[in-house]
Amino acid sequence: MKRLSTGALMVALATACMSAEAQESSDLRRQAFDLLNHPFPSRAMAQDAMILYGRAAMDGDVEAALYYHEIRLHLGVPAGIDETRIVARLVSAPEYLQTLARFVLSQVYARGHGAPIDTAASMRLLRQAAASGLDSARRELYQQLRAGPAADPAEAVAFLRHVASAYQSTMDNLWAMEELAAVLLDGPAPQRDLREGYRWAMRAAHGYIAQRRGWRAPALVAALFEDGLRQDGVQLLAPDPVMAAAWIEITLVHLPRNLDAPPSPLLAAKARLGAVLDTAQRARVRERVASWRYIHPRDLMHEPFDLP
Repeated sequence: MKRLSTGALMVALATACMSAEAQESSDLRRQAFDLLNHPFPSRAMAQDAMILYGRAAMDGDVEAALYYHEIRLHLGVPAGIDETRIVARLVSAPEYLQTLARFVLSQVYARGHGAPIDTAASMRLLRQAAASGLDSARRELYQQLRAGPAADPAEAVAFLRHVASAYQSTMDNLWAMEELAAVLLDGPAPQRDLREGYRWAMRAAHGYIAQRRGWRAPALVAALFEDGLRQDGVQLLAPDPVMAAAWIEITLVHLPRNLDAPPSPLLAAKARLGAVLDTAQRARVRERVASWRYIHPRDLMHEPFDLP
């Protein structure tokens, strides 16, 4: 029988320990998942799930650490485990998990969960995670720049524009397009630019419809055509109930598949516009809907979407 060298034996033991740790972490996460997806969930079940995720996080499960902190924040409860052990495992996370670990650590330092509050360290880690392309980190960085302790509204808008402009036929950037449109259309005066806001609203609307993943951006475009756009006494976009109704109909046809029923704001807009349209205008709405042009998400940034 071949005898293992001391070094080989240590490697084998370490591998076995890691495998056992990974299995235990997987079991804990499965238990937590079952609690959160119980037919009759309760706050107590959610808190138990939080503890299970925390135990998995203490074993080095970075994703479990994220779930632990999200549930704790949602419930607003004190720590039920030694959070310093979670922090230690996050700091020593392997390279392939560094992006997610940095994001979780940014939340740790922002809230003081397992480490003293350190806004500078939180923002540094959050920026690193966002720069690596983690969508949840980019969303959180925008929120912090918009209204956090280190808020910088101008940088927040610049960051949104950067994320939105990097759109590459995924959902990761549509939220930035929609948010940027809202800021430019309805934000503080120094940030307002109705022409650019209109372009981003159109991009977001086409993107969401193409992927059937959202309805608010298309509804925003419908509202722009219903109300029109006016800036400094100049009518940039005249009210056009036909285009508004067409956008409502297009949105209703391309609703997200996970919706059980059309959202009430869309139905209300349809009824409101239907009450003012005459027979000829209704015919034009049908023509607009029939001639609607699908734009592939990868081509959104190449479309000018200038005001009519």
